[in-house]
Amino acid sequence: MRLWWMTAALALTTAALVVGIACDSSSDEEETRSFGDDDDDTGTGAPPPSPATSVLDVPGAEYVEGARPTAADESGTPTISDMAFPKTVINGGSARYTFNADDPDGRDDIEDVLIAVQGFDGYFVLPADVAEDGETKADIFIKDSVDFSPMTVCVMVRDSADLISEDICNEHIVEITGTGDIKVSLTFDASEDLDLYVVEPSGETINFSHRDSSSGGSLDLDSNPACFIDGVNNENVFWDFGEAPTGEYQVLVDYFENCSAPEVNYFVNVLIGEELLSFEGTFVPADVDNLEPTLITTFTFP
Repeated sequence: MRLWWMTAALALTTAALVVGIACDSSSDEEETRSFGDDDDDTGTGAPPPSPATSVLDVPGAEYVEGARPTAADESGTPTISDMAFPKTVINGGSARYTFNADDPDGRDDIEDVLIAVQGFDGYFVLPADVAEDGETKADIFIKDSVDFSPMTVCVMVRDSADLISEDICNEHIVEITGTGDIKVSLTFDASEDLDLYVVEPSGETINFSHRDSSSGGSLDLDSNPACFIDGVNNENVFWDFGEAPTGEYQVLVDYFENCSAPEVNYFVNVLIGEELLSFEGTFVPADVDNLEPTLITTFTFP
């Protein structure tokens, strides 16, 4: 009797375990399916990508939602060659692409530059600025909220027959810089020694020799000092949120030393809250002789 009772108990216990395992398995499968149904609009198990406008702006361009177009596979399709771009960029800074856009059908009718960011939805359509020799320029602005690196930007061109080139994708190292009430960035396209100056309402000046002001302003990135080339080619001054003093500010750029380039193009972006002011210019070696920095702009905060 005791043996029969133990055998029956063992059988009942085994059955309960099997039922329990089956129930647990069903529960896990249902939970996974529910998660996918709630969060996946693409059927891939991942949320849809953020729009490219969340990380990039292209002045003068129109933003188009959806995947960038596919390159044409036929004769006469335009091509891109000899692309130059900055390897390092900063959040809140600019980048200029220069390249040759060639239209083999002989019509020289490149109409648009298409710009996209890998991993993000949509693309920008910029009317092409093509010189007689085929050189084309496109400027982009990296949003100050970008907090990741690297960033890969892809460029294509489209002609009047709607033929689209193969894309050229370039990986940028993003040097993350400070942002806040005020952010002033300087970007230049050659390895030269340019210096950013910001004069506070009190008259105190932030620059390479006085990087932190009494109000909390800071130069947190200085590049190519005395032609010790680091290749970053960006500088940045910022005040954290709640720290910027009220009043009028001055932004200046000094061409401190000519390292080797015959000229250098520069871009200054001033971000005041959500308002963006952008400026650009060019220095040549003779400008090094100027005794005073070049005034770029003045602005008032708030």
